[in-house]
Formats: sequence, structure tokens, C-alpha cells
Amino acid sequence: MRVLGQDRRVGDEHRVARFHQQAHRWQYFLSIRPWFFGGLLLLNGIDLIDTFLKGFDWGARSTYLWYWLTVTLSAVIGLVTERGIVVLVLGLMLQVWSNLLTVYEQGVLGGW
Repeated sequence: MRVLGQDRRVGDEHRVARFHQQAHRWQYFLSIRPWFFGGLLLLNGIDLIDTFLKGFDWGARSTYLWYWLTVTLSAVIGLVTERGIVVLVLGLMLQVWSNLLTVYEQGVLGGW
């Protein structure tokens, strides 16, 4: 007799076993980093095209170009490095950079 949800448990066990095959979470992340940083690079390219479709002046803003360059370089570095600390610093840097740029672009702090 087939129990409802039995296939789901088997799938969960497979995922858990796959995760535990990796010696550490960093090794697991580093093993999938080509997908992660490759996707980031691809989406950043699509964002560049989309931004310039809004108009050259909109796409040529210095803040956007710096943001695009930073994300692109971070994605390339993330693709070639195997050091976990570099990946961690890149992720934190991108998060902080994105938030600061949003605050600056939107004028959240007024005339600071």
C-alpha cells in the first residue's frame, strides 16, 4: 500500500544525504557557485540591457555604471575563486553596496 507523501519523504532523505555528503556547508556552496555567480552575471547583463532600454541618460548614470561594474567584477571573481572567505566578503559587500546605492539614489537621507 502506498502511503500519501511517501515519495516526498524519499526525496527529502535524498536531499539530506546529498547535503551530508559534502564535508561542510562551504564546500557545498562552492560546489554550486558556478550556477550562483553565473546566474548573477547573466541577470546583471539582462539588467544592463533593460536599463539602457529606458534611455541612454538613465543607463549612463555614474551610480548605475559603478553598481553594474561592481556586480560584474564580483560575479567574475566569485566564478574563479575557491576561497570561502572571498565568497563571503563578496556577498556582504554586494549587499551593503546595493543598499547604500539605493539609499543614495532615492535621496532617503535628504541632503547628506
